[in-house]
Amino acid sequence: MIFNLRSFCSFDGSLRSISSEPIRNTAALGLASVLTIGGLVGGASAIESSLVEIHRSDVTSTIKAAAKNRRGNFRRVDHPTTGSVSVVTESGDPHLLLSGDFSTDSGPALEIILYTGSRVPRKVETAGGRYYRLAKLRKVRGSDRYALPKNLNLSQYNSVAIWCEQFDVTFGYAPLN
Repeated sequence: MIFNLRSFCSFDGSLRSISSEPIRNTAALGLASVLTIGGLVGGASAIESSLVEIHRSDVTSTIKAAAKNRRGNFRRVDHPTTGSVSVVTESGDPHLLLSGDFSTDSGPALEIILYTGSRVPRKVETAGGRYYRLAKLRKVRGSDRYALPKNLNLSQYNSVAIWCEQFDVTFGYAPLN
């Protein structure tokens, strides 16, 4: 991949553009740090004199992809729920992945929901929180994959929950990082 953002790390460690303006984009700063640590730019004098080329469109698409790649570990609310969940983009399509060590109790009408808050209450409907019903939970143990709608704004949701519609009970949830 060829990068095209004319920037360099100055001796004080800040990322600056050719015009010596600080770059405030933390993703670009993180990318420059990775490139520096990875040995693509070595030594303080080489850092000062080297220019890393980053295509703006590549940075934008990388930042968007990184924002969608989120994960979290399940926490118990009303029933033991363990394992982890990841929100990933593969070939341009977003998916929610339950880990191989995912486990929860059986129950009637279990669903996977995306919840706006980082903590999901025991009673989702009566608590008045905003949530998105993704799908019926297909199995209570092991890995599984669920397609996410492409037009869903994932940045609105901060957790994934296993929820029983019949009794309005959250079995467990995972805050997304």
